[in-house]
Amino acid sequence: MLTEKITAMTMKITPIDIYQNFSDFLKRFLPLSSEIEQRILSIAEPIRVKKGKHLLREGEVNEYFYFMQSGAAYIYFDKGNKRVATWLSMDTDMLTTINTIRGPQPAKENLEMLEDGVLLRIHYDDMQRLYDESKEFERLGRLMISYYFGVMNNKLHQSYFLTAKERYENLIERYPEVNYRIPLGIVASYLGISQETLSRIRNPKYGRK
Repeated sequence: MLTEKITAMTMKITPIDIYQNFSDFLKRFLPLSSEIEQRILSIAEPIRVKKGKHLLREGEVNEYFYFMQSGAAYIYFDKGNKRVATWLSMDTDMLTTINTIRGPQPAKENLEMLEDGVLLRIHYDDMQRLYDESKEFERLGRLMISYYFGVMNNKLHQSYFLTAKERYENLIERYPEVNYRIPLGIVASYLGISQETLSRIRNPKYGRK
């Protein structure tokens, strides 16, 4: 059980839009037959989550894959009295932990909302049943996992071979609104730099006399 319960809603908030955006997102990876599309949408549960709430805390078991219709969240590890951000997620993006892909198990990370959010969630067991039922869905899942592993590998590559400024510019290209929606300290942690360095990158006049 999660420490903080997240209440599922019988969505009064534009349910057609939420499912349509999710459908459009999935079709970026693979054109879907109407049958499998409807099957996927039938197991996706809409929820609202408030800013500051945790979808997951270290030690809890994550059983869900999330699609963020709107909002922002991040994944972080506790390191002493510090939080180390390892992943950011904003509008129309997937959100889960690596361990969940391998099966529900105690998490090593935390997943917190940075804004009020509207999400769709799919339970791990429902995903596995659909994998067994449909080769089409199995292929979709494989393509999505490959894509996000590629994103993670690219982030790791950047941390070794790109300057702080180049890493920041790549982040802005992916999330143009990050400066307005994600706290400076979290952005700096995600990029692996200090807040002072990030401030200098964002404003070259910072620190000059």
